[in-house]
This record gives sequence, structure tokens and C-alpha cells, in this order.
Amino acid sequence: MACYRYRTWLAVSFFALTWIAAPSRATAATAEEAAPAESGRNVEWFGMNIGSGVLTFNLGSDDTYDIAFTKWEPQADLLLFNLSFPGWYLTPLELHPVFFLGTVGGGVRAGGRVPLSADGRHELRLGSYVGCDGVLFHINAFHPTLALQPHVQYVYRTDLGSVGAGLDALLFFHFRDEMEGDDGHLVSVPPLAAGVSVYFRWTIGRAAW
Repeated sequence: MACYRYRTWLAVSFFALTWIAAPSRATAATAEEAAPAESGRNVEWFGMNIGSGVLTFNLGSDDTYDIAFTKWEPQADLLLFNLSFPGWYLTPLELHPVFFLGTVGGGVRAGGRVPLSADGRHELRLGSYVGCDGVLFHINAFHPTLALQPHVQYVYRTDLGSVGAGLDALLFFHFRDEMEGDDGHLVSVPPLAAGVSVYFRWTIGRAAW
């Protein structure tokens, strides 16, 4: 009888230890599978950068017609088809559609991915946005520009998409060298508007490909 009880106890103990260890093995396997998945190829269909910054218009010009000034700029960027590859990323279509916030236009954002954790979910991104934006200099005066926005971003990748924060340097190179003032006179326009913005970013609709 004692031998039977001992064998029963061993069997129960074995199955209990097996049951306890199984989730650990599954978790480890999941973590091992997650790392290459996070660093591999996938797409996040939609996202936004939401924040604000400051922008100095027409550096070096005088204050005639209020053309030289610094102002606060809200930021609301739409991010479409956000692609991730091993070591780099690409947003082939970033839109700045809310013209009353100060800019309207679109372009491409791309750069490198630097993993910050073993599972690949935390990463640093370094890159730039390149596009063509119309910038609102004052009431009813938009100016077409070549827009460059070098950026650094922290990104946490979730099963549904990603969340994070970023810092953009804002560089707008004017296509025109003069503009018409309110009294009809032409005014010389220096070539650059520059500033910086800070924002919260998110994406959703993640899928591997």
C-alpha cells in the first residue's frame, strides 16, 4: 500500500510539474518567435503624429508686412501604409492635410531601426521626412516649400500596431524668393523657415507580409 501511494504521489507530482512548466516553455517559445517577427517585415495600415512645435518664418528678413516672425505650430500628420523591414522602415505616404494648422502637403518618411530590447518591441528610429508642403506665413498667404524633417523617435510595437513619441527638426526651403505684401508690393523672402516639434505617434492595423 505504501509503495502504491508513493508511486501515486510521484505521478501526481510529475504531472503537476509538467503543467506548471508548460506555460514557461510556451512563453519562452513565444518570446523567441516574437523577436524575429518584430524585426521582420510587416505593415501598419494607418497612424498619426499629434503634437506641436515652434517655427521661425523667413530667417534674416526684416519685419515688413509681418513676414519675419516665430509662431506656435500644431501638428497633425496622417501616416499611411507604414512598412517595417529588418533594420529600416518606410512610410510611403505621409499627409499634412489640415491647412488651418499651418501646413498642407505630403511626402515620404523613412529611416533606420535600432532595437532597444531583446524581444524587438522597443526601438529607436532615426530618419527624415521629405515632401512638398505649403506653409501658412500669415493670413491668406501660403508658400510652397521643399520640406525636410529629420527626426528621432521612440517606438513600442504592440500586437495591433505601435505607440511612441518623436522629435522633428522642421526645415522648409521656399520655392519662391519673393511674395506680395498686403499693399501689392513685392517683398524679398529669405530661403528658409526652421523650427522643432514634439509629438505623440501611434499606428494601427498591423499585419505581417
